[in-house]
Amino acid sequence: MSLFTYRARDRRGGVVRGTIEAEDKADVASELGKLGYVPVEIGRGRARQEKPFFGMKRRVRQEDLILFTRQFTTIVRTGVPLVRGLQTLREQTDNDEMKRVINSLLKDIQEGSPLGEAMKKHPAVFSPTYYNTVKAGETSGRLEEILGRLADLLEYELKVKEEIKSATRYPILVVVMMVLACIVLITFVIPKFVTMFARFEMELPLPTRILIGVNHYVHEYWMIFLPAVVAMAVGLHLIVRTEWGARRWDRLKISAPIIGSITFKGTMSRFARIFATLTGSGVPVLEALEIVRHAVGNVVISDRIKRIQTQVMEGTGIASPMKGIGGFPPLLVQMISIGEETGAMEDMLIEASRHYEMEVDYRLRRLTAAIEPILIVFLGGMVLLLALAVFMPLWNMVNAVRR
Repeated sequence: MSLFTYRARDRRGGVVRGTIEAEDKADVASELGKLGYVPVEIGRGRARQEKPFFGMKRRVRQEDLILFTRQFTTIVRTGVPLVRGLQTLREQTDNDEMKRVINSLLKDIQEGSPLGEAMKKHPAVFSPTYYNTVKAGETSGRLEEILGRLADLLEYELKVKEEIKSATRYPILVVVMMVLACIVLITFVIPKFVTMFARFEMELPLPTRILIGVNHYVHEYWMIFLPAVVAMAVGLHLIVRTEWGARRWDRLKISAPIIGSITFKGTMSRFARIFATLTGSGVPVLEALEIVRHAVGNVVISDRIKRIQTQVMEGTGIASPMKGIGGFPPLLVQMISIGEETGAMEDMLIEASRHYEMEVDYRLRRLTAAIEPILIVFLGGMVLLLALAVFMPLWNMVNAVRR
């Protein structure tokens, strides 16, 4: 497949320009004819290449997908034909990978595939939640509304990720900088004192001896220590990828002190938000539960949802098996129960999601506030140790010279 540029006229005589992927110019003319365009000029195009980072192609970020969804919503709202709308989005995007995906969508749609089925072929860009919701929108004729819901869901998930990053960025930066400072002192500064004190036949102070000991063990045993750390990291990664390891790792994530509560409430917020989006879009309950089961990102909670599915298939509601199985917050169970009774399931789920979102935000702020004094104490202790390790030998040396 090669990239071609074209200039054509539409049925009204207007000039249309763009790019299209095809085997040759004849295929380009054929594709343009299907769109109702009369080719005027066709030439080989040169794609605007984004330089890859160490050979890696640029991926479609969540921000790119949100922008695509918002723009697509506007196009559908204004009544622009689907193919022409996707062509417009292709020309506007700066992401080469997104451009390639849109080209593939155009090709499949022109061959008769529904939009949702075309999106299903690109799981790295469109999640099961995304393309199944689009399918429901196409079936119900509410594609504009559905795309708006998807954009809201993507923005909510991005907001949660950014909040978590913001809460952890400062502590991680401080710890990394302190470790680097220790490495520099242990590697380059402290050994100089060892040489000088050996000449004076003086005993080094305890803080200095501690750092020298650390330096000695690092230099002597790094060939054992480094492979052991790498092997441990690789081993843990392989274990977590197994079903047994993934289940225990996910259980730890939602049961660990402090962090576990935040992770669990965040997962419940995601569950409620996605379930509300799917059910509000017309996706059948069992199918919505199946999609949510794979979208929550936690094997333990996914198993609980699967058990709920089994009971729902037998004719029960959702709230009753949730309460019987356990492992779900009482507030969420009550909200779903009220939603089933009143027929306002979507509204109740959105309210539950907002509640857990606010709770996660509050707990993150409290965690950040609690981490700061701990970091101050840690930094103070490290700075004191490093200062004593550097300055005490100097003081001792000055006193020895004066004598």
